[in-house]
Amino acid sequence: MMNGVQLPINLNSMRKERLFTPEMSENTSANTSLINEYQAMRIRDTNKADSRSTTPTSKHGKQLRADNPKSSQNNPFNHRGSQPNVTPQSSEKKIKLDEADDQHLREGLIKLIHQSFKTKGNCPPTSLDYYRLVKMIGKGAFGKVYLGVHLLTGENVALKSIEKQYMKDEASKRKIFQEVLILKRCHHKNIIRLLEVFENKKYLFIVQEYASQGDLLGYVKEKGRLTESEAKGIFKQIAHGVQHCHQQSILHRDIKLDNILLDKNMVVKICDFGVSRFVKKGQMINEQCGTPAYIAPEIIQDKGYEGSYADLWSMGVLLYAMITGTVPFRANTLDDLHYAIIDGTYSCPNYLSEEAKDLISRFLKVNPYARIDINEVDKHPWFNPNRLEDGRSKSIVGKTRSTGMDYRLDNKRQTVPDVGLANLEEVLNGQNSKVIDPTVLKMVEALGYPRDFIIHSVQNNACNHASACFFLLAKKLQLLN
Repeated sequence: MMNGVQLPINLNSMRKERLFTPEMSENTSANTSLINEYQAMRIRDTNKADSRSTTPTSKHGKQLRADNPKSSQNNPFNHRGSQPNVTPQSSEKKIKLDEADDQHLREGLIKLIHQSFKTKGNCPPTSLDYYRLVKMIGKGAFGKVYLGVHLLTGENVALKSIEKQYMKDEASKRKIFQEVLILKRCHHKNIIRLLEVFENKKYLFIVQEYASQGDLLGYVKEKGRLTESEAKGIFKQIAHGVQHCHQQSILHRDIKLDNILLDKNMVVKICDFGVSRFVKKGQMINEQCGTPAYIAPEIIQDKGYEGSYADLWSMGVLLYAMITGTVPFRANTLDDLHYAIIDGTYSCPNYLSEEAKDLISRFLKVNPYARIDINEVDKHPWFNPNRLEDGRSKSIVGKTRSTGMDYRLDNKRQTVPDVGLANLEEVLNGQNSKVIDPTVLKMVEALGYPRDFIIHSVQNNACNHASACFFLLAKKLQLLN
């Protein structure tokens, strides 16, 4: 296990000198002319910028440069726009310079793609040239995640960098490539989208769509707890995403607030398939993994467990946490927590509706085979109260009791508009389709990719740069419309 990796680049010097990697410039003669052309343009732009701006100085009168190691020890990225005490005017100039850089690079990349298909009949290999990295947004056991700009479309993406030296043993390789394979298998609006995977000599890069609103844990902390009305829209999407995983014979094994991302339209994106695996129907699993507060009792008992039922338990814990601001099973020690989970007794705050209590209880059954079927979740009366004869749930199943205690993840409360289910369905409609939109097809063609190559890439979920362009532009166009 690793503590994270550093990207093999200095972002400031990369943007100042050239974004093409050594691998590309060595292997493609067309790159050389593009590099020279770009460098000439950058020199002219830099000279103009320098003549119009002043350079900050230290208290000793020495100039401080962004690429000076002594002046940027706490900033491993050295990317423009990240320096403190930047005035609005200078920030605006930096944004304009970034946009000008991106446009120059975009034009060069389009020429490169077009030339590659014309002379070689295939797509040039993807490299960091196709992205502008902005900042680090997270890190995990095998690497760090960065916010990046996809240069050909201008859309934000998330790039995970993994240093190859940590992939020498078979177990590490299997873990990483299985996550990639699982993400490639999943093609659903509520599961984070794998855009492409590429590498250089030292690093493997996994590119995914970017969810700008962060994770559900932060969202619940901000509000203290969610209203049931708002939680319905979010949890219904989570159920649909998990349902898709199970239909693909995929067990997530780490469903929790932290692994539910939200995009700018509050569309759910289930992420982090690092401990996920493929399962067969009836297959017994003996591996113990997951997050303590969300882990199912059959995993703790270590007698083997059957696939998807463990995810259902975690969904019950997650739903409880969403609408109460805390988890149903709490203890001061891990052993005590395990005892509480195996016992299966928990308390519900008295402000929860009977329908919410009933749905939670159907997830949190100690007997895994007694839990609610994933295909029946969105049919529960909590989502469809009008389908009940008396408008209420008839009973609460399981060993639960109501209490006035209101444990929360955070005491902050904010008023944010609820997500309406009707509007939500409009946002999500059609995002799972592989139908080729002719408008988007023309937009990707304009980037240098042949029509047949784009269609083949999209229909086969090739996860190459052409299909990445298509997905990002289709999503952008759909949101605009």
